[in-house]
Amino acid sequence: MSAEAIIDGNLRLFGDDALTTSWRSELGKTVSDDQSKPSIAGLGLHRLHDVRAWEPEKVAAEFALHTGATELLIPPQRHRL
Repeated sequence: MSAEAIIDGNLRLFGDDALTTSWRSELGKTVSDDQSKPSIAGLGLHRLHDVRAWEPEKVAAEFALHTGATELLIPPQRHRL
């Protein structure tokens, strides 16, 4: 079990929705930070996906950004002569 899953589960035990929402918001900020290492962003994405805090499309887009797959998502430009 990942640290994120343990923290998420512990926050739910408190029954404080504001605390859980704040945790997921901060986790999302870490994922969206372009200075986050891919491994850290991946753990956060995994957790946000598992608890359905983010839509699958958003998870996929962030995953692509952190793995360098953005070139695959952007169609090649055609050069005009």
